[in-house]
Amino acid sequence: MAGLGYEIDFLPVGNGDKSGDAIAVRYGVPSDYKVMVVDGGTKESGQVLVDHIKEHYGTTHVDYVVSAHPDADHASGIEVVLEQLTVGEVWVHRPWEYAEEIRHWFKDGRITDQSLAERLKDLLSHAYRLEELATEKGIPVYEPFAGSKIGDFHVLSPTFNWYLELVPQFNKTPEAKTT
Repeated sequence: MAGLGYEIDFLPVGNGDKSGDAIAVRYGVPSDYKVMVVDGGTKESGQVLVDHIKEHYGTTHVDYVVSAHPDADHASGIEVVLEQLTVGEVWVHRPWEYAEEIRHWFKDGRITDQSLAERLKDLLSHAYRLEELATEKGIPVYEPFAGSKIGDFHVLSPTFNWYLELVPQFNKTPEAKTT
């Protein structure tokens, strides 16, 4: 596209050592803009993000919503986006879908595929809530693995296999086996 422009806004979330960013991206040309949200911070910052998109981008539609990882300080703000704006696609990792492949990496030998999936949904409840909200609204859900293309952007990491190895190392997952 000739004259394609990019606008990237980093909205601060949190404070002090726990601060981060919610990222809003608008790109394209005035008659054909696309909007992407990457992470949303907390619920409070999610409202700031929604207000920012409405005021500065002049829209109530987000083409792509991306959750970089499932912690509440990244995913819970995205819930507000899904609740208040129309959304084209949701990109979120869903480790509960891979319980069978990763169960052997956890210390508790009594854990089953089903119980691990349920524990992951509970422990990573904000990411799971994104999947639930998207499903309720008929929004397609994809996982952002290396090689995926989200609009004009390419996902560089993680690969699917590396992600599966990372899940047992998350702070909010059951205790991993020691190696």
